[in-house]
Amino acid sequence: MSLSLGSHSVSTTDLPAEPVSRTDPPQAIAGRTVLLVEDDDAVRQLIAELLQEGGFLVLEASGPEAADHAMADHAHKIDVLLTDVAMPGINGPQLFAKLRHSDGNLKGVFMSGYSAEIDASRYPLPTGAVFIEKPFDKATLISTLQQVCTNPR
Repeated sequence: MSLSLGSHSVSTTDLPAEPVSRTDPPQAIAGRTVLLVEDDDAVRQLIAELLQEGGFLVLEASGPEAADHAMADHAHKIDVLLTDVAMPGINGPQLFAKLRHSDGNLKGVFMSGYSAEIDASRYPLPTGAVFIEKPFDKATLISTLQQVCTNPR
């Protein structure tokens, strides 16, 4: 089975048949929490599973409003916002700016099925932003987030 990400596909052969667990995995990367914002349910579930397998605690949000609620409920416990760049309502960079007002230490990683150049022209990313292009594999996703979490500002 594969998931369509715009004009790209991502294989779901790594996914277990069971639903994604929302518990903190035993190998959690120093308690690092990722707020994952993706409006496509199947893509969000796949990315959440990959992150959990990589040792992250994952809070899922289907859009900006759900992300606002997650941020309010888990103030100062979220290490990284992993968000799609283009979403209905406000876009990923706007969401990051808004959530960063609640927690100035929040780091951001932006993802899209379009190239960074296209997204930067349509949706300007914050200075020094980390961008990951869909489709990506588990190793790229995990190493990107590990680097963001462990690097000082």
